[in-house]
Amino acid sequence: MGNGFPCSSPFYPFNLLNKPLFPLKIKDKISGSGHSLGLVYYAISWTVLALIFFNQPWIIAVGIAAMSYGDGMASLIGMKYGKTKYNLSGDTKSLEGSLTMFIILIVTLWIVLTYYAVPADPLVICSVALVATIFEGVTPKGLDNLTACFSGVATYILLTI
Repeated sequence: MGNGFPCSSPFYPFNLLNKPLFPLKIKDKISGSGHSLGLVYYAISWTVLALIFFNQPWIIAVGIAAMSYGDGMASLIGMKYGKTKYNLSGDTKSLEGSLTMFIILIVTLWIVLTYYAVPADPLVICSVALVATIFEGVTPKGLDNLTACFSGVATYILLTI
């Protein structure tokens, strides 16, 4: 198995303990805002990426950047400053949060690819950021930790093969 499985698999039971059916209750605005399995999906995404791309860490980093930096900042900025709301799939998002994700993802993708000494083509970076942002914007209930991640990785792979 790839190197990522042992690293992320312990997070599954801990994340599941934080769900409504379990006695441990941890409340915060972000994880309690309808994304009940978001942290579990995050760990699943990380594991899948690590298993498939264990020898291409920059591809893993593209997916993680979309989930952690892009989606994470979209949520924080959207909740604090989001005035222009939209709801395309049962989950209310904000234009300000989506724009934040797009910009943050462009910056983090450039940093990630530079760190791994992989060519950082601006068109590829902007395309990956745009696709991941669109998928995050239309995906409900924490599933964006799957769709933003995998759509970003798929876009990156399609544009760089």
